[in-house]
Amino acid sequence: MRNGFGMVMSHVYALNDPGTWLADNLRMDLQSQGANVVDVSQAVNADVSISGVIQLCRVDMYFTAHADFVVDIDVRTRQGAVQHRQIHTRGATAASLASEGEFFHALRDCRQKFSIFAIREMAQALKH
Repeated sequence: MRNGFGMVMSHVYALNDPGTWLADNLRMDLQSQGANVVDVSQAVNADVSISGVIQLCRVDMYFTAHADFVVDIDVRTRQGAVQHRQIHTRGATAASLASEGEFFHALRDCRQKFSIFAIREMAQALKH
């Protein structure tokens, strides 16, 4: 968090693993669209699977609360084709109270965009 002059006043750390949070939300988004989501033990039988590594998960506040996710993903089809992609999303909200809600809204914006891009990559992989 920063003060009005842009000086870092404190650091905020996540209590929950961002990877778990991102995976759980992607699973819910896929299921809401009718996908049958299976765990890693059944990935061999899946039409498409996705795995990823979060390279950057950052939220900063200076006039606005803005967040960045950078995630390297691998999308695999049943035929064995692998596509490597990097998804970078940004989210932001007005910073007026420096509340945890403002940080959450920026992260949620990133998460929603990540799901859109990841699902699009999975759909593209199935077309090939």
